This record gives sequence, structure tokens and C-alpha cells, in this order.
Amino acid sequence: MNLSAKRMTLPLFDEDFILDVLKKLVDIDRDWVPKEEGTSLYIRPFMFANDECIHVAPIKKAIFAIIMSPVGSYSTNGLSPVKIKIEDEFSWIVSV
Repeated sequence: MNLSAKRMTLPLFDEDFILDVLKKLVDIDRDWVPKEEGTSLYIRPFMFANDECIHVAPIKKAIFAIIMSPVGSYSTNGLSPVKIKIEDEFSWIVSV
């Protein structure tokens, strides 16, 4: 996230601090953590600029937030594996 923040001129943050905050948040909301097989807690940290105007300049103010939600399986078949093919080489095809 810091790599993206740097590229977009958003403030960088201390990763250890954010990890501690996230652990505390999950502890506070522990009743939301699903316990059934095939479920999980979706965690989405995000950050966005909230300067008073839109301009082409480094960002002065930003908001960092974390949303969480219990979720079931993303697949209608449950946690069955998906077949994939992994290539370790690639080629470019150029049409002229």
C-alpha cells in the first residue's frame, strides 16, 4: 500500500503501526469473525485524498480507513479448487 501511496503522493504510513491497529480492530469486532468452514473476514484497508479542491499538486490531506465484513465462499461450489495453468515464460505477438 505504501508503494501505491508514494506513487499517488498520498502520505506514507508506518506498517507496524497499521498492523497493530488492524489487530486491535479485529479484536474489537471479534463477534463479526465467522467461524464456519468456508467463511472468512474480508478486510479492506484503503486511503484517499480529501483536499478541499481538485488540483494537480501533491496531496495535503488524506483519510486512511479499514472496512471489514464477514463473507462466505466466493464460489457457488464452496472451496473446491479452480484449475489454472501457470506459465513461467511469455511471448509478445505484434501485428503490423
